Amino acid sequence: MKTAIKIKLILFITVLWAFSAYSATIGTAVLLKGQMKVESQDTYQLVSELNATIEVNEADKIHTGAGARVKIFLREKKEVVHLYAKSFLTMDKITEEQSDLSLLIGKARFVVEPTVNKLTSVRRKFQVRTSNAFIGVRGTDFVVQTDGISTDVLTVDGVVAVANQADPDVEVEVGKNQASKTSGDAPPTPATDVPEDAVEDITNQDEAEEWEEVPFPEEEEVDAEEGAQPDEETDSLAAAEEAQEQVDEATETAQDTTRSSSVKFTITEE
Repeated sequence: MKTAIKIKLILFITVLWAFSAYSATIGTAVLLKGQMKVESQDTYQLVSELNATIEVNEADKIHTGAGARVKIFLREKKEVVHLYAKSFLTMDKITEEQSDLSLLIGKARFVVEPTVNKLTSVRRKFQVRTSNAFIGVRGTDFVVQTDGISTDVLTVDGVVAVANQADPDVEVEVGKNQASKTSGDAPPTPATDVPEDAVEDITNQDEAEEWEEVPFPEEEEVDAEEGAQPDEETDSLAAAEEAQEQVDEATETAQDTTRSSSVKFTITEE
């Protein structure tokens, strides 16, 4: 009898420990202005009190409303995310070895302190994923903006590597005060120098229009006589339709999660 009770107690403690480990806090989110919504498993919190601090767990989703700004601290403030208005960020995976985040739509600035595992001497990884791109860093300061179809990346300090999910082996390194853009399944553009005033506007403003100041290389024009091959046209159309479906799905998801509340969150296609 005592043995059975002991076994049950051990099982209970094991389950309790596992649950605590799963739901362990990985950081905090601070509302600087506007309103935000934090989804955690099957629950959510609506936050409108300025400077309110909310615990963030792995797999949490953070939505920001119009005119909002949120600051997220991870790993004892060694990784800081500045989330701008009308954005949707997911904490995919935060471990001792790496941090994986997804910016489904909107804009965020990531400030990452480079760290090295003392036991393995391996530099910690930090990766941001959008609907069509990977951005990998090992310690830097950069801004990402996506409308669900294209992704713009600006490096404020350090170096980041940008790749399209369709061909992740093709990377473009983006250095300080440089930017790159990838649309649909196209590879990232070569790193382009960005004027200082444009860097300041992008880091301070919410609007996607600020990226118009960046002199991205123009897309290659197709010879009018030769035109595009039928297969190329079909592939491009299919890729565009698939990307549009992703945007629509992201928009619908974000809107569905906020319709039931008195706070209005609108995720818009820029």
